[in-house]
Amino acid sequence: VISRRDCFVMTPHRGVLKGERREMVRALLIYTLIVSCVMGALMQYPIKEGEKLELSLGTNIRVWERNVDGKDQMMRHCGPTEKNVACGKWVDKNGSPVASGAIVLSDGTLVIEKVTKADAGSYSSPDELVRVTKTEDGGFSGVARSQINVIVQ
Repeated sequence: VISRRDCFVMTPHRGVLKGERREMVRALLIYTLIVSCVMGALMQYPIKEGEKLELSLGTNIRVWERNVDGKDQMMRHCGPTEKNVACGKWVDKNGSPVASGAIVLSDGTLVIEKVTKADAGSYSSPDELVRVTKTEDGGFSGVARSQINVIVQ
């Protein structure tokens, strides 16, 4: 036997959900909005081992970061006279070199000539600007910085 309590009712003149299901629908709506906001700047990039990888987030990028095997690494573009341990190679949080075979070009593009399984992970840049938009009601909305998940096949 199904009671009225087990169902939700749509009131035609208001379009409002009544009953216990209203809270479930509200929770589902909030969850959907949160997931779409958090995942709004998430990209998947499948690539085959040995292929060339080129990632670009704009011309203002000088530093790239990645997390591979749970370890954070960074690399930067350096001019001809710059001396930095992170120029042209991945370094860990202590500044120790961990990998090479990649470069950040002057236009901000990250290039890995031959991708290996060790390059699989998430890539981003702290230099990427957060995209902020002013809404009609005077508020602001923003999209998180991009995160590119490189999946090596």
